[in-house]
Amino acid sequence: MLRFVLLFFLQIPLIASNSIRQNRCELKLVADYIFYRDIGNRNYANAARYLINLIERVNGIFLPIEWGLDINGDRLSNLGFVIKEMKIFEKPEDSSSISHFNSPIQSDVNAVDILDSFSAEEGTNSTCLTILITAKSLQSGVVGLANIGDPDRRGVCAVKKLNNSHYMNTALITVRRRSDLMITRVVDLVLAHELGHSWGSIHDDEMQDECVPKNSRDGRFVMWESANTGYDKNNYQFSSCSIRSIHRVLYSLAHRCFVEEKKAFCGNGILEEGEQCDGGAHFQHFGVRDDCCTKECKLRLGAFCSPRHSECCSLNCTFLSKDIVCHAEKSDMCKAEANCSGVSEKCPNPKPLEDGTNCTDGGKCLNGDCIPFCHSISSDLMPCLCEDAKIACQRCCRSITTGICNPVEPEQWLQDNSMCIYGHCINKVCVKETTDTGPIWRFFQNFNGREQRKFLADYIVFIVVAVSLMIWCPCGALIVYKDRQEQNELIQKRLAAQKNVQILNNESNNNSKQSFNKTPKRSYSINEITNSTIEEDKIKPSHSSIALLRLKNEDDIKENIFNSRARHRNEWKTKDGNERETSL
Repeated sequence: MLRFVLLFFLQIPLIASNSIRQNRCELKLVADYIFYRDIGNRNYANAARYLINLIERVNGIFLPIEWGLDINGDRLSNLGFVIKEMKIFEKPEDSSSISHFNSPIQSDVNAVDILDSFSAEEGTNSTCLTILITAKSLQSGVVGLANIGDPDRRGVCAVKKLNNSHYMNTALITVRRRSDLMITRVVDLVLAHELGHSWGSIHDDEMQDECVPKNSRDGRFVMWESANTGYDKNNYQFSSCSIRSIHRVLYSLAHRCFVEEKKAFCGNGILEEGEQCDGGAHFQHFGVRDDCCTKECKLRLGAFCSPRHSECCSLNCTFLSKDIVCHAEKSDMCKAEANCSGVSEKCPNPKPLEDGTNCTDGGKCLNGDCIPFCHSISSDLMPCLCEDAKIACQRCCRSITTGICNPVEPEQWLQDNSMCIYGHCINKVCVKETTDTGPIWRFFQNFNGREQRKFLADYIVFIVVAVSLMIWCPCGALIVYKDRQEQNELIQKRLAAQKNVQILNNESNNNSKQSFNKTPKRSYSINEITNSTIEEDKIKPSHSSIALLRLKNEDDIKENIFNSRARHRNEWKTKDGNERETSL
């Protein structure tokens, strides 16, 4: 009864409290030249629209979550993101360094080097987080990287320390996985994953079912270590493990650096309600000036449009001609190429591709929509990833009715570099990889000199013990192994020696019996033997069991007769010291 009373009173603050008013994490979004070229098709408005829509979709994942109560007892709910500043590079950096975040190098780039370069140059304390969006291909199939959120040092709301050259409230994602551009739903989940890291969550622990449910019809959660496909319900939700981790960080930080939600903000470079244009005047010293827009977010006199927001607007603030392509063909979305109309700043809606055109994941286009492969077989089927390692790279479908995920028949193998449950497929094998670089590596990367010294001072005893165990445990195990090996060898040698002794003894006993059986039955007295002389050359080999030597006197004869009889009773010892009795 007491338990239920306590639970009731513990729930009262959550029910009675109001939602926190500071519910938006302000973002500085930066897109590099490779993103501008490959995603924006060298059109600022296209690139900007992609980023704005990306944040809107990610907000759809974060806003419904109840994270718990903050330090003031307010509910941490309706928490999301707002773009405070957006910067898109229309030219690459002149630097020849491949580690610069805006270098023209687009493949096999180290994610840690890129984030370090970005954090040093574009980091700021004026926003909650600073995010780099790139289209580079990162090493090892990594698609994102973030500083793990911590109340004091890194992640969300982190403030740059005076002795540190890097800002710690930074993260990056790429829209390219290995050599291929990712579809939008996968990019959404990658960004949500990295923002989850920034807010304080590590990867879901595979050993805990509440974090990583096995063979669940709803799939893996946002913080699963490998990139999600977006097929399953849980792909768009945080596990209870992640929610607890994030709550520990937001508990004391949300009211510190989050801001109240605003409907519009003139000067952030985003076209919002009530604005004719927005050239980003508030951050004009960071980017390129928009000559078509005033600081009050109104079109200048004589301007028809702004190229910052319209794909079919020129730098002269006029409409582009009909021969200008404003929308590239996208087979994954079943959309054809589109040209400007010449009479509007807006790009006309692209026409659908021909029905039957191949689209994402083996699907086919139908009326401008990509119909997944599984759905084309049956309306009861939807795509899924098989969890069994043996079939992880086969195309699989889940029954909506039963929730069971099975490979299709006849079997179809996924192409190399296709996503599988643990990473990507190579030669029909699911090769394990993670969405981002391991949290432990980033933990040590985030240390500065003072923090390193403090860490060592606080945990020096633990470190010494841990290092000692790492050295001595393997050594001790090796010594025990060698001792047991030598002991086993010694036992084998003793058993072999014992066996040889038994064989020799049996042969000796057999020879003795044969010798006595052939000897004529005759009785001898001691006196008769004493008065006789036994010549050495008359001793037969069969008498070896009696071991007669040259007998010269009565004492020798008596002693040898006694020893012979004693041995044939006899009681002897084996080599290992155990007494055994035998009878002839």
